[in-house]
Amino acid sequence: MKKKILSILLLGVLVVSLTGCGNKGVIVKDKLDFEIDSEVKIMSLISEKNEFEIINKDDIVDTSKIGKKEVTIKYIDNNKEKEQVVKINVVDTTKPTIEYKKELTTTEGIEIDLLENVKVSDNSKEDIVATVMGEYDINKAGNYNLKYVAVDSSNNKTEEEFTLIVKNLPTLTLGKTYYNKDNMNNGGAAFITEITLNEDMSVKSSTCAKDAGCTEYLGNFTISGSTLTIILNKYQDVNGSWRVLPKEAQESKKCTIVDDNIFINNNVEYVIK
Repeated sequence: MKKKILSILLLGVLVVSLTGCGNKGVIVKDKLDFEIDSEVKIMSLISEKNEFEIINKDDIVDTSKIGKKEVTIKYIDNNKEKEQVVKINVVDTTKPTIEYKKELTTTEGIEIDLLENVKVSDNSKEDIVATVMGEYDINKAGNYNLKYVAVDSSNNKTEEEFTLIVKNLPTLTLGKTYYNKDNMNNGGAAFITEITLNEDMSVKSSTCAKDAGCTEYLGNFTISGSTLTIILNKYQDVNGSWRVLPKEAQESKKCTIVDDNIFINNNVEYVIK
């Protein structure tokens, strides 16, 4: 009986010596979580306690997709090349970044694209579009505190504050005469143009050339938002009579009201005389 027990013990010692008791292969780190699209080498998985020579230590691990994946480690054990498969976890814990302007400005009634020039980037390389959080009224002047919000597929959220400034709609004073600011008096223009906007929505325009006479026009105008439209349909001939301009010759001026009592037509600024 004693001989039988001894034989079993000797057999166990032999098996242990052949299999390498306690040899569990390469020792890897306890935590194998890596950010998506980060640069990870095989050596990044290996614990400092490992004693084996790693053959493919400089190989790059594919981290392009979120989730668990198997990675093969090649190493030398007793002069033999071996392989060990370990599982890593590719995660996304990084918030998106938003490029934007801290302040946007518009005028009452003039729509503005709040997402124009807003760019969202993320380490996942997803195509993420920001959204706007908060309430504002484009038709009411005031300062509105809003937020850009960007969320990636891993629910990492970024919020950035910005201000929308809605300015009062500029107005023009009726019954007044406006003239081109760059006039002949300062040598800036070849013509002096004077435009009188009457309270009955009629308009009278006078254009005078240097060293020449003046031409008078009559017509009407409309104001819509920040747009002043002037239509000239009559002119005064040399005899002082008013004549109707042919339809194809009737002039329509589209002007932009840029500030109270200032409008621009063809890059020429008009102000109250």
